[in-house]
Amino acid sequence: IATGSPGKTLLGGVVCGYIAVVLMKRHLGIVRATGDLFAMGLAAGEAVGRWGCFFGQCCYGKIATGLPWAVYEHGAYRHPTQAYLALAATAIFIVLWQLHRKPLPENALFYLQGLLLCSSRFAIEFFREGPALLAGLTLAQYACLAGLAFFAYKMMELAAKEMAPSRIAHTAAVH
Repeated sequence: IATGSPGKTLLGGVVCGYIAVVLMKRHLGIVRATGDLFAMGLAAGEAVGRWGCFFGQCCYGKIATGLPWAVYEHGAYRHPTQAYLALAATAIFIVLWQLHRKPLPENALFYLQGLLLCSSRFAIEFFREGPALLAGLTLAQYACLAGLAFFAYKMMELAAKEMAPSRIAHTAAVH
C-alpha cells in the first residue's frame, strides 16, 4: 500500500466485507447474526484510520479561510476533514459502547453503526475536496445515501420483527 495515495475508502471495504461475510456464512452454514460483532470495531477502526489520513495529508478538506482550526495542507488552509471524520467515528463508538450491553435485536448495533457512519460521512463530505457529480454531491455521498437506505431498511425490518404478534406474545409471557 502506497502511503499518501488516496482512494482507499472505508465505504468500499465495508460493502465488500459485508458481502464476503454473507457469502462465507452461507457457505459454512452459519445462520446466527454476526453484524454486532463488527460494529464497534468498524467505528474504532475508522476513528484510528482517519488520524492516519490526517498525518498522511490525504482526504483533505476544502479551503477554509479564517477558520481558526484550519490546517495547512496542499498549499492552503483547509478544513481538517480527516479529524472531523475521526471525531465522528469516536462519537459513534461511544454511542455503540453505551448500547452494547442493552437488550437489542440482533444486528441492531451494526445497522445503527452503518446509519451513523453514513450520516456523518455524508455531512462531512460537503467540506472535503473532490469532484461533485449530479446535484453537487460526490460519489462518496451517493454511496452514503445508498448505505443510509440499506441500513434504514434493515432497522425497519428489525423493528417489524420486534413488533410481530408472536414476538409480543412471547415477551409478555416471559415477563
